[in-house]
Amino acid sequence: MINIVSVSGLMAEPVRAAYVSSKHAVIGLTKQFAMEFGSMGIRVNSISPGVIQTELTEEYFQDDEMVQLIKDNHALHTWGQPSDIVSCMKHLASDEAYFITGSNFAIDGGWTAGKKL
Repeated sequence: MINIVSVSGLMAEPVRAAYVSSKHAVIGLTKQFAMEFGSMGIRVNSISPGVIQTELTEEYFQDDEMVQLIKDNHALHTWGQPSDIVSCMKHLASDEAYFITGSNFAIDGGWTAGKKL
C-alpha cells in the first residue's frame, strides 16, 4: 500500500490547520497500518510530494513571482514532475523494497530540508 500525502504532513503552514493535520494523520495511519499488516506480508509506506507541476498547480507557473518563490524554496531550485512521484512508487511496489514499510518519503527537491533566512 502506498499513501500519497504532501510535504504539509511534515511541517506546519500558516492558516491551513485542517489540511496540515489531515496530512500528518495519513503519515500516522501509514505507520499504524505497517504495524497491523506487516505480519501478513503487507508493506505500507507513504510519499510526501513537494511542488509538482500538474493541472492542479499550473496556475503557480503562470506567475513569475510564484515561480521564483518556488525555485528559492527548493534546494534543487526547481520543481518536480509527476514522473518523480511515479519513480518512487514503482520502487516501493517492487520486490527490491521488500524490507521497507512504515516509512514516508519526501519527494520534494529539498523543500523540507531547510529554508533561506
